[in-house]
Amino acid sequence: MTQLRHAEPRVRRYLGFAAAAALVAGGLAAAGAAVGGESGAFPGTAAGALAGCAVSLAASLAGGLAIALRPPDPRAVAARALGATGLRLAAVAALAAVVALSGKVAIRPLLVWTAISHLALLVIDTRYALAETAAATRRPQATGAAGTPEETTPEETRPGETRPDEARKTDHR
Repeated sequence: MTQLRHAEPRVRRYLGFAAAAALVAGGLAAAGAAVGGESGAFPGTAAGALAGCAVSLAASLAGGLAIALRPPDPRAVAARALGATGLRLAAVAALAAVVALSGKVAIRPLLVWTAISHLALLVIDTRYALAETAAATRRPQATGAAGTPEETTPEETRPGETRPDEARKTDHR
């Protein structure tokens, strides 16, 4: 636990995302197993719910990993988040197809629970992508060797502020 506190913030955010995604997928799988049961009116629902939620969880973790492993370049964050969404969708389609073609799970419950869990995990994925985007675009306060703020470049100057070198030019004492 102590090592997790000292881990890099990106690692902590990914592990939190993975835990939340696993909790949601596990809850949905349990709900699907409770609703259908193997001897009820919907045979194969329990296995389909478990497999569908596992497929969506694996795809969600893959998409989150693509976001977590990105270099911290704030200019490319949106493109990487969109790419992670595409990766997630491709992974869920490929994994669901593999499970469906294996013949070990009823196809309809598999597809229904894959879609349900995919949509539920989309909320978790979006929150994670937004947190990573916010962390990448946050500028740390730059300090010089003496602990004083360094001079800002024109891009970093807020509207209505003057840069320190401009203030010196206008001071005619």
